[in-house]
Amino acid sequence: PIVAGSMTGTVRDGSQITIASFSVAGDGTFTFTPVGSPAQIPTGGSLDLDTGEIRLTWDSAPGPNDVRITYQHNEPDVTDLVYKYPGFADFNVPV
Repeated sequence: PIVAGSMTGTVRDGSQITIASFSVAGDGTFTFTPVGSPAQIPTGGSLDLDTGEIRLTWDSAPGPNDVRITYQHNEPDVTDLVYKYPGFADFNVPV
């Protein structure tokens, strides 16, 4: 599971341009900071600490995008996790 309050990340548009950065509080509340003047921005999100599922809400239909995250986890055997899920901290999220 993900350690509460440890997640930060960025959201990129379909052109791979960063449109927002974010942090997630211990209660799962997302705080977004727009980068530049993107046409669409995330306005909220939710995080399931057990599964790692992230859901974002947007001010309008976002089009293609991806989310890059950094977090701490409390898995007992990190070597096993990396072996099973290479690149586990770098997810592309299809729309």
